[in-house]
Amino acid sequence: GTFAAKILKKRVIWTDHADLKHIWKNINIWYKNPVGKLVYSSALLADEIVAISKNEKKLICDNLGLKSSVKEKIRLIYNGSHDKIKLHTVKRNEKYTYIFAGRLVIDKGIKEIIEAFNKLSKLEKNIQLQLVGDGPDKDRFKKLAATNKDIYFLGYKTDPYKYMANADVFVYASYHEAFGVSLVEAAMLKLPIIATEVGGIPEIITDHKTGLLVKPKDSESLYKAMKELYDDRNLAKSLSISARKQFEEKFDFDIIVKNQYVPIYEKGIK
Repeated sequence: GTFAAKILKKRVIWTDHADLKHIWKNINIWYKNPVGKLVYSSALLADEIVAISKNEKKLICDNLGLKSSVKEKIRLIYNGSHDKIKLHTVKRNEKYTYIFAGRLVIDKGIKEIIEAFNKLSKLEKNIQLQLVGDGPDKDRFKKLAATNKDIYFLGYKTDPYKYMANADVFVYASYHEAFGVSLVEAAMLKLPIIATEVGGIPEIITDHKTGLLVKPKDSESLYKAMKELYDDRNLAKSLSISARKQFEEKFDFDIIVKNQYVPIYEKGIK
């Protein structure tokens, strides 16, 4: 597509969604990754390349080497979400609800979320955990949660927002994350957030300001954070307000498109 566009003398803009850091691994080693080298040769013709987080930009640049001219083409434009808060009426569940929404795979930290909740539910009876989504490791997680009647697997939902909007805390324990759109969506819905301090997540969550950050693969620190928000409702409310404010200022995708994407596209219009 890039080669064809340049033959036609068109402006070319790439938007990377966490692929280039993989595609360009080992491209500076002559006998490795021929496909990556081909993609790189087309990147030399691109006018701009958009990275969705500082973390992604760093990982891409680390693969390119010191002298690559492609680095100069890379600009940061955060990913975001369309504001859907007005479409979802908040009807809080009877029980204090922790919720995860995403793919049910090991790398999303579902095991640690269940372990942390199992420990918390031995102390607090008026709580529940909802897991929205589907994935290849679902049955493994169901076995881990089998003895806890307050853990619910809701399956894949075309509109997970209505479940998220009615919850009290959003929990996201991923082992690695390019950015974390789910966190932006939780902030959009004015939820207090607990998330792991990996990848691009700290660009969204500032600990004890717009959410709580915990160590990855650590159910104990996750448990402590879940208990902290259960015990301190004022903190939970403060985090949710700050997260929503940050969403409006930084991660509303309609504003991102208008103020950042449209201008770089318009450069090619005469």
